[in-house]
Formats: sequence, C-alpha cells, structure tokens
Amino acid sequence: MIRALLISAAVVAVAFMAADSNSQAAGCRQPVVTEVSTASPRPRIAGPLTIASLNMAEETDYRQVLEEFQRSKPLADADIVLLQEVVHADSPDGLLQGLSRELGLQAVFSSATQPRPDGRVDGIAMLSR
Repeated sequence: MIRALLISAAVVAVAFMAADSNSQAAGCRQPVVTEVSTASPRPRIAGPLTIASLNMAEETDYRQVLEEFQRSKPLADADIVLLQEVVHADSPDGLLQGLSRELGLQAVFSSATQPRPDGRVDGIAMLSR
C-alpha cells in the first residue's frame, strides 16, 4: 500500500514537471501553480509519512469530498493528499479552499488547461500538513 502511494506521489510530481515542459513544447501557456490557502497545519501524527492519492472526477463540492475523508481513516490521517482531475474555482466556497479550511491542510494547485468559459480551471492539486 505505501509503495503504491509513493509511486502515485512520484507520478504527480512528474506530472507537474511534464505539464510545464509539454506546454512550452506545444506552444501553450505555462501551467499556473497557485497557493490556494494558508490554513494553519494540523499537527502531524507520529509515525511514517503517509501519502494518499484521490481522483476528484471533477467533483466541485468540497462537502462531498469531506464525506470521503470522514469515511476513510487512512485518507483523513494522510500527511500529503495528491488530487487529480481537480476543477478549481477561485472563491471562498471552492473545492480546494473548502478542503483546506475544513481539514486544516495547505493547498496548492497547478493548472493543466486554459480556463473554462465560467472561469474554472482543470488541473492537479496537493494538500499537505
């Protein structure tokens, strides 16, 4: 399990780097990396560093995602949570803002596409203590 989670972390790290170089090579704009929050971090639980990976499947309601955290102790206790298929909106009720605030985790987002007509942007994100 930990090996799979570490592989996921490596894949996301490479995705951040590849998105940047692929965008430049294709003549696209560079991805924008945005710090979404400055939440006070939760204290770390003693023991090994835990990394979890969660595919958001374009879910935009942070309350729905919070239910997943409440149902899964390993997810709730993770030190780092990697998120794929994130739809980010820069608003107080946005997915990452809500998760950061409610979970007490820092959030960072990297865009993978141009903004949608409604201003939301697709990409990947990371939550951490």
